[in-house]
Amino acid sequence: MEQKIQTIKVNEAFLSIQGEGRFTGKTSLFLRFFSCNLKCPKFGLSLDQEQVEIPAIIERYKAGEFKCLADLPLSKTGCDSYPASWSEFKDLNPDYTFEQLYQKLYDLVGGKPEGTDLVFTGGEPLTKPTQKKLAAFMEQYADFINRYDGITFETNGTQVITEQLLLVLHDKIKIPVMFSISPKLACSGEPRNKAIVPAAIESIKNAVETLKVSRTTGDAIANTDMYLKFVVITEEDVKEVLEVCDVLGYNKNVYLMPEGGTIAEYNSHARQVADLAIKYRLLFCYRVHVPVFRNEWGH
Repeated sequence: MEQKIQTIKVNEAFLSIQGEGRFTGKTSLFLRFFSCNLKCPKFGLSLDQEQVEIPAIIERYKAGEFKCLADLPLSKTGCDSYPASWSEFKDLNPDYTFEQLYQKLYDLVGGKPEGTDLVFTGGEPLTKPTQKKLAAFMEQYADFINRYDGITFETNGTQVITEQLLLVLHDKIKIPVMFSISPKLACSGEPRNKAIVPAAIESIKNAVETLKVSRTTGDAIANTDMYLKFVVITEEDVKEVLEVCDVLGYNKNVYLMPEGGTIAEYNSHARQVADLAIKYRLLFCYRVHVPVFRNEWGH
């Protein structure tokens, strides 16, 4: 029987600089997968306001106004990567065979991944279906992937690491693996029991402990770690951050990131969030890609 060709749905892939977190400024190849278990409709809104901007874009898309991802406008409210998170845009996210995806990544770095991080983002790159396909892809192309400086998973922290993915990362991947985790607060519009999943964070902690020791020498692997970064505006948000960190049993490497996917919204919050980071002795996460690249698709 002929083996079925595996495909994986990708929102976009692009070479840029890392705009957030531990490796800010690092040349990075971003692979953004489609689908997410969260929608985060309330960013930029008060909790009593309804999300109307993205539904309006959906209606315009259904009417035929937008033909490709690049046609879609940035959103001032809600998820700033909504085309990868809202199922209504599924048809704008192409399916790649593993060979096509490898060729895409190869071409983006000109065949030279050295000096570059490989960032898996979304959407949510650790949903179970995506984890399964990503594990198979990494196993098949491990030699190429191991030429990158490291791998970063940008995740919302709600997904448990599967045994399949952990085995591939442990047995086939020889470079550092970082988990950049962005748990969603009440300001996202997601309910606490859906957005904060201690079991998922615990599975990532365990994965880090497994992966931070060299598979061949037994030495510690630098830059294999995890950190938390929270989108915030107000001091009440920061107090919720501290509460969530207690619930998750993790209070080191915690970043505060200003809300805002467009320059105006971002700039209106950045100074206040920086002052809050100083007050609470937390890390401030500047979002470089917003002022530099205007948070445009493909950047």
